[in-house]
This record gives sequence, structure tokens and C-alpha cells, in this order.
Amino acid sequence: MFKALFDLSYQRTKKEAFGFYLAYLGMILLVLFVVGPFIQPDSISEEQLRVLLTEMQETKEVPADLATYIEHITFYSRIFALIVSAGLSLAIAMKKNIFKERRILGAVIGIIIVGYFMGPIISLMGIAWLTTQDDNSAKALEEDKD
Repeated sequence: MFKALFDLSYQRTKKEAFGFYLAYLGMILLVLFVVGPFIQPDSISEEQLRVLLTEMQETKEVPADLATYIEHITFYSRIFALIVSAGLSLAIAMKKNIFKERRILGAVIGIIIVGYFMGPIISLMGIAWLTTQDDNSAKALEEDKD
């Protein structure tokens, strides 16, 4: 199920693709938990964040500082998702030599868009599907032998 996780040219079965999804999801979450606390947009401390959240609960309105903080966190999250989605899907398509196929190109573009708007958890489904596709470089080698 977790066979050849770092070999992006490996053609996986559906079960192996599910294992790939779980493993990469775990790695992404690990990176977020390790790196996330170091990214503090607007230098808001935890105490300031608690005060802003308490103020929001009392007034039923989002304070401007909290709204800005949420916008910045959203921006960083989308950039991270874009890097993960684009990086993995393009790397797999290139390693498998399937990037020039129209359906794969469409899938990669779709994965990147989905990754940007919905995050890496959803886009990893498409990326895992890419790992199940045939490797065209192996086909090219067989054709050259003939």
C-alpha cells in the first residue's frame, strides 16, 4: 500500500494510490504543524489573538485586526496549497512523461486550481490519481526496441 512513495514515476494501483494519498497528506500536515507556528502574519501574539476573539464574541463583529490576520493566513495557506498541488502534479506528469497528453494537462491544471481554492487535502486526490497513470517513457522504450 505504501510502496515506492518517493518514486513519482511508479505506476500505482488504486490501493497504492490511496496509500500515497495518506502518506503525502500526513507529510503535508506534519510540515504545517512544524512550520505553521513560525509564520505569524502581522506579528499577532496568541494573547492578542485571544483578546481579538473575545472582542468578536462580545460585539458580534470581526475586529479589523482579526480580519486582516485571517486574510493573511488565508493568503499563506493558498500559496502553500498552490506550491504543493503544482509541484507534485507537475513532477509526476514529468517523471511519467505524460505531460503532453491533453487529458493529463487538463487534469494538472484542474488539480492546481482545486489546490488553490480548496487546499491540498482535496487536490491530493487528483495527484494520487495521476500516480495510477501509465508511464509513457516505458512505452517509448518498448517502441524503440521494435
